[in-house]
Amino acid sequence: MAIEDCDPEDQPWMRALKRHMDRGQLDAFGAQGEACGWCAQPIRLQGVVVEGHGSSKRVRLSTKQLPDGVVLKACGSRRETICPSCAAIYRGDARHLVRAGLVGGKGMPDDVATAALFLASDASSWVTGQTLVVDGGTITQPSGGVG
Repeated sequence: MAIEDCDPEDQPWMRALKRHMDRGQLDAFGAQGEACGWCAQPIRLQGVVVEGHGSSKRVRLSTKQLPDGVVLKACGSRRETICPSCAAIYRGDARHLVRAGLVGGKGMPDDVATAALFLASDASSWVTGQTLVVDGGTITQPSGGVG
């Protein structure tokens, strides 16, 4: 189905937007969306937060006053196909880790950087179907045998 064929009135997000507009909750709905980073599949939490002990308890937050009676929490998925907005948060982390491995930063041993550079080179095209173990020499051959 092409995007031109989609009726925005039939979309769940449009129905939710209209519902909150009708209830006068558009600002609160927008604040919740911002708080969860406009997550595509937020976790919906419902209930009461109480602070204090014994007779000095008081309700700090009740979801009854919030839009749809829930607090929205980002799903935290790292998969772009599941939730693009949450995956975007972690995309920078992945790039940083790969870069750290390549340059040997963040405590990465030199052999990890060397292996990554080898795999990125033309010479690695001769290696197929192999597991490249880069462990700083912690895995050794069993005693009494040759590889």
